[in-house]
Amino acid sequence: MSTEATVIDLVRQFAKAGTHDIDSTTRLKELNFDSLDFLELQMGIDEAFGVEIEVEDFLKCATVGDVTALVRSRRGD
Repeated sequence: MSTEATVIDLVRQFAKAGTHDIDSTTRLKELNFDSLDFLELQMGIDEAFGVEIEVEDFLKCATVGDVTALVRSRRGD
């Protein structure tokens, strides 16, 4: 599974709304994440990809594509 597909699957797990049409341009705010959801997503991504992303860096992500790019940069992809 690609990095983007894995990120999308993780976003679906933690999103509260609109999970059927998630792609790289989907804005995280559209999915009604609260602080806890966002933190759980960040920890899930850390675990799934074997990376450690600082919360401050993760909070700068506006879209699913931003999250994917951050993961790729941490993995050296």
